[in-house]
Amino acid sequence: MYEILKEKNVLYIEDDEVVLENIGTTLANFFKTFYTAQSGEKGYEVFLEKEIDIILVDIELPHINGIELIKKIRLTNLTIPIIIISAYTKTDYLLESIELNLNKYIVKPLTSKKLYELLDNLNKTFLSQNKITILNKIYDKKEFTKKE
Repeated sequence: MYEILKEKNVLYIEDDEVVLENIGTTLANFFKTFYTAQSGEKGYEVFLEKEIDIILVDIELPHINGIELIKKIRLTNLTIPIIIISAYTKTDYLLESIELNLNKYIVKPLTSKKLYELLDNLNKTFLSQNKITILNKIYDKKEFTKKE
């Protein structure tokens, strides 16, 4: 069902080691590669060094918070799917995150239901990126790749 996600590399940035381990272990099963970082600075380094397709990030991180990190990432990449997974529901964070072109804002705890909603959301995002519409007909972009 989530085959397209098996081709994707994910970066999960979370400072709480237990949460990082629990969520990371579960989500890693759905993706090609699952990178983790425990600070915004380290997460940004991984983002620059690796080929990342999806970013999951907490808001409250040491040194640089998740909102500032996303702003920094958006300076160079406007389209990478970014999902905030945070316990924080402060209005300031929510309002600030609206401007960041997020795919989703998930409030912890990450339940099974929220996990599958996240996976469904990501799956739809990538499936729609692989489609092209010509004369009101939808085609898979793979149909138009040059064959040698």
